[in-house]
Amino acid sequence: MIVYETLRMHPPVFFFLKEAGVDTPLVSSDLVVPAGATVIMSQRTLHMHPKLYPDPHVFDPERFSSANSAERHPFAYIPFSAGMRSCPGRKFAMMSLKTTISKVIWNFQILPDETYEPELLWGLSMVTANGMRIKLLKR
Repeated sequence: MIVYETLRMHPPVFFFLKEAGVDTPLVSSDLVVPAGATVIMSQRTLHMHPKLYPDPHVFDPERFSSANSAERHPFAYIPFSAGMRSCPGRKFAMMSLKTTISKVIWNFQILPDETYEPELLWGLSMVTANGMRIKLLKR
């Protein structure tokens, strides 16, 4: 749940492009996306929508409990895109992430560096201008 909430707040890629295969009416308005149109989708914008995620700027892993996830539309959470053309590396990325985190947590206690403030750079993927700093204490 912590991994999912982290990816909700900080998706690895900020947007993706999709081509509408058929004329698609939008649920939120009377507009129709015509077939062949390219649609730009921002995961972060979707993941920060207060109707989908109340208090979206609060880190709350319980959003991804079984009960809370069951109530949510499957395309309300798309850190790696969605559908037939979603990221082919999604499963590998999640497996690598969980394996790495579990090895680190098994061997170290992770503490924040209280003096550090990351400077986010907005681009195709999330990076920081000044790196990432944490403190590790051997268990």
